Amino acid sequence: PPPSPSPPPPPPSPPPPPPSPPPPSPSPPPPSPPPPPPPPPSPPPAPSPSLPPPPPPPSPPSPVSSCMCLSGPLLTEMKYEQIGKDTDEFMEIAVPCNIPVSELYVHLYNGKNGKNYRTYSVSTDFTKTASIGEFDIYFIELKKKMQNGGKDGDGIAVVRADGVSVTVFEFLSYEGTITASNGPASGMSSFDVGVELKKSPLTTSLVRTGSYPVSDFWKVGTATATSIDPGLVLPC
Repeated sequence: PPPSPSPPPPPPSPPPPPPSPPPPSPSPPPPSPPPPPPPPPSPPPAPSPSLPPPPPPPSPPSPVSSCMCLSGPLLTEMKYEQIGKDTDEFMEIAVPCNIPVSELYVHLYNGKNGKNYRTYSVSTDFTKTASIGEFDIYFIELKKKMQNGGKDGDGIAVVRADGVSVTVFEFLSYEGTITASNGPASGMSSFDVGVELKKSPLTTSLVRTGSYPVSDFWKVGTATATSIDPGLVLPC
């Protein structure tokens, strides 16, 4: 018998389905609305009528000093020598209220060469002992620190130094006139008080008396040390 015919080939497989399209992208959000415009500036306030500024407060009244004294400081008593050893030497000075005591100095001068040999500050070396009128009285004890005068004399200068200028109020001497060769009194000649303490008793000193500055003078009197001579009249 004739061979049986071959079966027909199977039909081709159908093609694979096309890939699914990607899902659509989400739509972008709508743009934000623009910010509202700023409010218009407020109109400037209506000008007010100008007023004068208030007056400044009154200045406080200046302090009024009760000091009316125009005098300078003055030496009122000194003791530079005595019988026996010199153990009781001292000086006393009257300072008016118009002069700062911190600016006052007492300079001792050697009459032999005219040089300043010691200096004392009234505010730190002296002690206030009394007040008379508008003057304060200051005292300093000077054991073996004052020269005894002798044939050449010795001197004392009362000086104010305020940091700007130097003023010599007095340049006195005892047992002779001297001329200062240095220090604040340099070139000045002293005023000799005219009395001296040659071997004087312990109870005496050189004291200023009379009415200063018109008719005052020096004498050998009773040592008061912490108060002026009763006969001395101060100007204020």
